[in-house]
Amino acid sequence: MMSVLNRCRSGQAAVDQGLSRTEVPCTLWLDDVLILGPTAETCRQHYDIVTEECRRHGIPLHPPGTPGKGQHTPLQTIYHLGLDVDLARGLFLTPPAKAARLMSEAKGMLCSALSSKNKRFVRARWLAQIAGLCISLYLAVPSARFRTRSFYDVLKAHDVYRRGYHHRVKLNETAIKDLQWWSSFTAHNISRAIWRPPVTATAYVDASKVAGAGWGYELTVPPQPMTPAHGIWTRQELVKSINFLELRTIRKLLERECRRLANHVLLLWEDNQAVMFIMNNLVSRSPEMQAELRLIMAILEKHDILAFTRYVRSEENPADFWSRIIDKADWSLAPPLAAKLMHRWGPRTMDLFASSANALLPRYCSMVPMPGAEAVDAFTISWAHERLWVNPPWSKIARILMVLRDTPQAEATLLLPYWPSRPWWPTLMSLVDSYFELPALQDTDIIAGPCCFSTPEPLRNRFWHLGLFHVPQRPP
Repeated sequence: MMSVLNRCRSGQAAVDQGLSRTEVPCTLWLDDVLILGPTAETCRQHYDIVTEECRRHGIPLHPPGTPGKGQHTPLQTIYHLGLDVDLARGLFLTPPAKAARLMSEAKGMLCSALSSKNKRFVRARWLAQIAGLCISLYLAVPSARFRTRSFYDVLKAHDVYRRGYHHRVKLNETAIKDLQWWSSFTAHNISRAIWRPPVTATAYVDASKVAGAGWGYELTVPPQPMTPAHGIWTRQELVKSINFLELRTIRKLLERECRRLANHVLLLWEDNQAVMFIMNNLVSRSPEMQAELRLIMAILEKHDILAFTRYVRSEENPADFWSRIIDKADWSLAPPLAAKLMHRWGPRTMDLFASSANALLPRYCSMVPMPGAEAVDAFTISWAHERLWVNPPWSKIARILMVLRDTPQAEATLLLPYWPSRPWWPTLMSLVDSYFELPALQDTDIIAGPCCFSTPEPLRNRFWHLGLFHVPQRPP
């Protein structure tokens, strides 16, 4: 039967019959098939396709009119497998009696588990029955599988499948939170749209484990233009699996763009099929990824975002570019040393060349699109009336000095190589009012960029020394 339904969904049967290629949306449970269509005529056509496929594969069907064996005439409302189906409104609905029963069972288990006598222990059979009742609402409750995963984890942890269901099991914090969610089951979350609403926002996401790379996404929320973003993994994140990092990239997208995405239908394009499955089914066997998924679900529910995921090949994923950006000049002083030096001439207002991983000030500019950056490319904004901290790529020193020369209202503290033989040195000396040469830095004084987790190569050689230079504001 499953192969027949797969062929129907692909429209192959319609092609064989000479009809226009179409999909036959239907649900399958054992030998019960529910065929869905927006109109009565469409349902009849879909019914003919399914029956023809069953005939070709030798699957017998009950003839129309067989008592108690199904309905062959199109209906707008029907009770099917414990759910109400309303095609007039396009909804799978939880019957009120079933919702009331589920809330009562969940509240009863919470009261029992949280009593001082039981100390979170409940009967395994009772928990399994509640889990089964929740799962039976999957078509009407999008997050049913997600909200029952913790119940099955508890049952598995106590080995009830081998020991039997007569034992008691101890609920963990996650299972208690899910029980609280089911106990407050309301009309807001007891239905699901049969027909997926139109997409109103699109995002491409990608994560990379290449040394020095990170994560990236491209988000489009019409009528606004496409917004790219790029970030760098921490050392703790980089040791995680690529599946986990792909899922975390989605969370970073939602955390940073949740206000723009509120009340939107978001289509996520993902080049990792495992993560696509997790996002579409809202469940994972990995406890670590399930925890990450809970954080994603919290954002989706809080901001009323409906998200679904589709697969895109890596070579066709534009976010692949952003996730593999490597900035070999991305390094910073360790915060204690930087704070000591930065305030030598008073507090600074903006870190001019930084990243989300090593920005020393709340306001910073980055070289590539990064969430939280005040600007991309510091040369595109005005430096006037700012007190700048400048630790730049050395290839841009000459350009920085020209901008400071042409912007007398700017004050800057520059961390540059002490290098009197360079052509830009006379220009630097004409701008500064004071400076001093730093002693040789130790490895603990440096926060290296993502390209190497050690002191940057130019600073390893003791021939190099850094200097701290102060450029004051000047009369126009």
